[in-house]
Amino acid sequence: MLTMSWPTAQIEERFRTEQKVWVRAAAARDLQGAWNLQFLEVTAGAPPPSWRPARWEYRDALLVSSEHPGADIAGWLSDKHVPLGDHRLDIQPMTQAQVHRVDSLAKSGFYETLPWPCISVDFAASSDGQIPDGSLVADDAPTFYEFGMAAAAFFGVPAALGRAARAAQAVFRVQDLTGRILLARISASELAVSVEGARLAGAAVDLARPDGSERRRLGDARAATVVFPLTEPLPQGTWVVLHRDGEWVDRRFLNWPYSMGTEPGVEVVVEPEARLEALVSAGEGPSTEFKATLPPRPQDRAGIRKALKTVAAFANAEGGTILFGVTDDGAVVGVERERGIEERLSNLVQSWVSPLPPYHVEVLPLEDRDDRAIYAVIVDQGDRPPYGCGTEPSELVYCVRRGATTFPIDADEVRALARSRPPEGEGIPGRMFD
Repeated sequence: MLTMSWPTAQIEERFRTEQKVWVRAAAARDLQGAWNLQFLEVTAGAPPPSWRPARWEYRDALLVSSEHPGADIAGWLSDKHVPLGDHRLDIQPMTQAQVHRVDSLAKSGFYETLPWPCISVDFAASSDGQIPDGSLVADDAPTFYEFGMAAAAFFGVPAALGRAARAAQAVFRVQDLTGRILLARISASELAVSVEGARLAGAAVDLARPDGSERRRLGDARAATVVFPLTEPLPQGTWVVLHRDGEWVDRRFLNWPYSMGTEPGVEVVVEPEARLEALVSAGEGPSTEFKATLPPRPQDRAGIRKALKTVAAFANAEGGTILFGVTDDGAVVGVERERGIEERLSNLVQSWVSPLPPYHVEVLPLEDRDDRAIYAVIVDQGDRPPYGCGTEPSELVYCVRRGATTFPIDADEVRALARSRPPEGEGIPGRMFD
């Protein structure tokens, strides 16, 4: 992130150069009855992804989104007031505003993540007025538990219950449509970088390592994919940059220390053999279960329950993988390949786990055996816990994963799961434990 500073006069001048800007603002009445500006977002170049013209008016809050000439915003800054509905709200301009060059898809403070790289300017301070607690209800606007949740929904940002922001600095963001990196896809053999933009002619994409870089020049097309062959894993400190006329346009950081994990817009493709080796070498644990054989046939309900309750446990936690064809001690023996095994596993999950969690079935081939394979049931964290195992609501058993073992849980733990990610509907069917 490139940082500089602009004085107020320079910010005003930059506003005046913008023919059109998209504005979202939110104000609330404080404990003394005065109206204060809490949020102000001004975007140029293109609107934010979720921007729509709207007006949500409540007794003690007002949220408005609208289009304006940039000169209007310059006038607000000069007058130190923002007209919002029937209110004329004070604004506190920064004497020296921090200006950042921000990558596409990079989170920047409270406001919505933008799909294009941008210049971001925190140009005014939010109000320090204390907003009273209370729900927002109106005949012609959505209902919210409190002001922070309404602001998060209006500005298109996620908010955890009870932790929604109630104020943020005013921000001016100019999206740069010159170009952006859509995806950097890393596999064992290559790095493929997909880009698009209005001014890619003359631009280049560099794969930058600590010991040097490789470059691919772009043509006149508005979209392109360039490929860097890889003969060895990318070293730490590797990143990819789209640049033009001696300045970077957009970036993606591929590994440590520039990135602590996989960034938005970066995809790491793990070959099935490598993924199987990694899962098996790590052993059984909170997110991995080994099963030497497939679940038994329908007559053996106890055996099916034993296999499928771990699917529910993974969905109740952070997800996990069941590998069918690996023994408890980590020996990869495989399962004889037959037509319909994937469908059978899917049908079992759909019949035995309720509510149905996000999952999929994969076949991981064995390098030296064409007639055998590992079948993986991959379960993601569910957003409607608690998840139970059983074919009837009255017989559902709720489980969690503790270490390498799946355990049934008691009523208090079931209620705690329900509160952690509230399920749709009412009531929790089934027994608490076997």
